[in-house]
Amino acid sequence: MGKKEGVTTTITGTIIGMEAQYRLAGLMPGADTDILNLNTATGLQAIPMEQVVSVRFQNAVLQGELQRALQVLARSHDTQKKTVSVGFNGEGKRAVRVGYVVERPIWKTTYRLRLDPNGKVFLQGWALVENTSDDDWNDVRMVLVSGKPISFTMNLYDPIYVPRQVVEPEMFASLRPPVYGGAMTPPDPNFNQQVQGGMGGMGGMGMGGGMIGMGGNFSGFNGNVGGNGLNRFQEQSLQNLNRDMQEKAQRGQNKLTYDELQRRRAEQVAKLEEGKEKGKVIAGFNFQEGIQSVASGDEVGDFYQYAIDQKINLPRQKSAMLPILDQTIEGQKVSIFNESTHAKYPLLGLKLKNTSGKPLTQGPITVYDGGIFGGDTRILDVQPNETRLLSYALDQGTEIKTETKQAPSPDMNFKIGSESLNARYHIRQTKTYTIKNRSTHDRQVILEHPIRTDWKLADPKSPAEQTRDLYRFQVSVPKGKTIVYDVIEDMPRVDHFGAKQFYANAAGINIKVETLSDFHKVTGVKIVKGFVTRSLKHRETKAYFVQNLSDMDRTFTIDHIVRPGWARLDDQNDPQKGPEVFRFKLSVAKGKTGQQAVREERSYIASEYLVKNLSEDAIRSYLASSITSADVKAALTKALGMQAKIGATQTQLAEVERQLTIVTTDHNRVRENLKIIPMSSEHYKAFLEKFVAQDKQIERLQVNVRELEATMLAQIRDYDQFLAKLDAE
Repeated sequence: MGKKEGVTTTITGTIIGMEAQYRLAGLMPGADTDILNLNTATGLQAIPMEQVVSVRFQNAVLQGELQRALQVLARSHDTQKKTVSVGFNGEGKRAVRVGYVVERPIWKTTYRLRLDPNGKVFLQGWALVENTSDDDWNDVRMVLVSGKPISFTMNLYDPIYVPRQVVEPEMFASLRPPVYGGAMTPPDPNFNQQVQGGMGGMGGMGMGGGMIGMGGNFSGFNGNVGGNGLNRFQEQSLQNLNRDMQEKAQRGQNKLTYDELQRRRAEQVAKLEEGKEKGKVIAGFNFQEGIQSVASGDEVGDFYQYAIDQKINLPRQKSAMLPILDQTIEGQKVSIFNESTHAKYPLLGLKLKNTSGKPLTQGPITVYDGGIFGGDTRILDVQPNETRLLSYALDQGTEIKTETKQAPSPDMNFKIGSESLNARYHIRQTKTYTIKNRSTHDRQVILEHPIRTDWKLADPKSPAEQTRDLYRFQVSVPKGKTIVYDVIEDMPRVDHFGAKQFYANAAGINIKVETLSDFHKVTGVKIVKGFVTRSLKHRETKAYFVQNLSDMDRTFTIDHIVRPGWARLDDQNDPQKGPEVFRFKLSVAKGKTGQQAVREERSYIASEYLVKNLSEDAIRSYLASSITSADVKAALTKALGMQAKIGATQTQLAEVERQLTIVTTDHNRVRENLKIIPMSSEHYKAFLEKFVAQDKQIERLQVNVRELEATMLAQIRDYDQFLAKLDAE
């Protein structure tokens, strides 16, 4: 049924579908209109939904389904409510209690703490409970549990489907035409004149739109380039103009009159005065009589619960403060100094011990000192009998100045090798806290000193307590006095220096090493299988000079490395053989230089030489030495004689070979002359006689060469056999 031109008509037909049409309303912005398309007896009709009064399906089944669907939508309109069906398989009636868990805000705590002049500490605690549900809590029994259980949410309501892989059929597409990048050469200087629309052509750069009238669209960040969208610009401008006019009209309607403004100011002044009066009353409360706890505590497993003794009435979307703690606990007034918090003044605070027998959950604390507001602070979770620090104000009556000095520790260790020096010592850092108490009361100052990696306390004073990141030292400072407190820490350090004779260490510590060779001499000679070996002894002295230019006396521990094959000599004739480390201490006063000498000696075998490779001078030097034994001298004398015989034979052989060479050369000359001189001449006969005589001489010399070579080979063989078996010591 619809209404057309003020007349109500009924149209019957088959629904084809719905569509939205954009319609303008004069110069005002247009809007989408929903259109219902029907196939009627007279043909297709488009009916605007704004003209439809009622719709009913002629098919009773479809009409029933529509009604049920609308009922389901109505029930599920509240997303916080779900319909749950509970089935029971038993027989007969019974009483059933159904419980369920819903998400609610956690309860919070807030505290009020009062310090009496006599040193007592009174603590009150409230639990803040919020009812964020849409139901009122009437006569509700409430239990507050303190703990941090592991909890999570998981969506079990929505169905979960396992996605399956989608396999696409293989398709082969033709090649796409290639595209090419622009040239790297400078652009054409006439390029700007060729771009149509000027800056409007750059509408797509960054902002996604161009400028009106220059080929661009200025309607938004995602606008298109070009398009000459003048009509759309007009529509957008009209929309913006309409919105601005509406906002201005609303602002005009929201202006306060003068009387209304004065009334509101008077209400604010009245509320301020009321707050001051209430504050005075609260500050004067007696904590022992102020409130009464309405909760009793119990341990439940690893948690602690506060069971509210009275039933609670709490309307929806409201909150309440329930007193859960009201008693005296142990505490001490202190001043807490942490340089990273404030570099000059400590904080007034409390060293609080939870003697309430109940865990204190985290929350803010308002502190009153002698009935006057002292400040606000907060605590984390505190277990029973646990001690915790609180700070609530700046202590301007106490001033602290810090000073840090760093230097090597008095004891140092040097390990010196042949090519390096390793200096092992501790960097000692002293942090001095100068505490001046200008107040009229004695102060217990707690110094919070950071714990640093690799640094260890070297001071015999131990901290009062230690946290994960801080040392806490407690210092008593009388009124009007100044106390100086030192915290000393050490860190191990190793400095490595390369091969050199002078080492400059930290803080004016200089080390110098000098090596002197005392002697290097032969101690024995022997022959083994024809090899001459020499025993030698080498002694040297290494002197250590340590210069202490620092401002304190120092004791240096020096590790001297005794090398393999060497032995350290001492006054007790007890040599220390290497490889070993000889450690000694050297005390050096400030501004002085200390020294210590270490003597070492080694015996070793020099390189071996074959006797037959020794020169005559080398053998005669061994024969002349008093270190050489008689057996070695006899063996060397015999070897020297055999070498002399071989040498004489070599000399004779060389002489015979020289003569043979001369005769052979002249013999060849005579032979050549005989070839050119006539045989009938007298010269021919003379050359022939000489040729025959030289031939006989050559034969004789060749025999001598063979005999001398045989003799020399025999002598060498005998000499080698002699040396191979030669042993003498």
